[in-house]
Amino acid sequence: MTPGGMTTYRYDADGRRTYKSTEYGAAYYYINDVQGRTIAVLKADGSLKMLNLLGLDHIGYIDAYYIPQAAKDEDAPPRSDARFYYLKDHLGNIKLIVDQGGNVAAYDDYDPFGMGLEGRSGNPYGVDARFKFISAENDLEHGMYLLGPRLYDQRIGLFRSPDPMQDIYTEYSPYHYSFNNPMRFVDPTGLQAEDAEEEEEKKKAKTYVLEEIVVVGERTESETKGAQLLVLAGSSLSIPPPYGEIIGGVLVGVAAYHFLQPLLTKPYASEEAKGKPEEQKNEQAKKAREKKTAEEIIQEELKGSVNRVFPGEMKHKTLEEIKELAKQGNKAAQTAKKLLERPEYKK
Repeated sequence: MTPGGMTTYRYDADGRRTYKSTEYGAAYYYINDVQGRTIAVLKADGSLKMLNLLGLDHIGYIDAYYIPQAAKDEDAPPRSDARFYYLKDHLGNIKLIVDQGGNVAAYDDYDPFGMGLEGRSGNPYGVDARFKFISAENDLEHGMYLLGPRLYDQRIGLFRSPDPMQDIYTEYSPYHYSFNNPMRFVDPTGLQAEDAEEEEEKKKAKTYVLEEIVVVGERTESETKGAQLLVLAGSSLSIPPPYGEIIGGVLVGVAAYHFLQPLLTKPYASEEAKGKPEEQKNEQAKKAREKKTAEEIIQEELKGSVNRVFPGEMKHKTLEEIKELAKQGNKAAQTAKKLLERPEYKK
């Protein structure tokens, strides 16, 4: 129950929100992508409320406003859309929301665990600022954040429900947030904390720049200098006008795929090949690691503190053997596999 009456939430099998309604307020449907990110929010009648702008990151949203029939010309569009963009810090906290003209529409500042700082947050224009701390949705009904299937209470720096992986993280409270180290780790899914800096580096590794765009008849071709045109989905692309709206290095809109499709053709195989030696080197290192024993990996990559919780019977098995046993349901192997990848134990 909330001051506005009873609030109803619905989730899919993966714990992603699909519906929210309040007893005395509006009802909304959530459309999510395969990564669990909210693509759009629809009103109860199926009309658009919000369309998120997504690239490698959540960069902003389109706020849909439906013009009353009496207030618009007969030939005017039925909807007027306003675009807003996010400016974030290294943890993904949304610090500023700006409009299309670059004017500040809302701003927030947070303590390390996500509590808004008094006198340093504001929304003078009343824009939709539901996404805030680590870009997660803040529910106005109770003031907490939705992180995957769990609610996070930034006022006490703890989740309101226990960690489903608490058997692995035995040295922490089952309600802890990001190993109690929110300046380095984030937990957007509520299931596994991530090293914010490492995640940022992964995003940078997926960013490809097209140096020059040339239109030849009806065909678009590109001359690139060191760029790798390997992956479209989930990649940021810097493309000169007039081929799309560029916000934070991301081509906004579904036009990105159709625009770039002609570029992924045989003439550019030589550009693609430039990245292969490095890829082959990484693949060889990955295979070599699979052949190492857990004890060797711990000595080379992890802090000694992991030995306190690492299953002793798994130390002399190779990573390859541990993964195979984990697939077969061996609990010790499953624990060992997760401990070898846990970011807080990395040197």
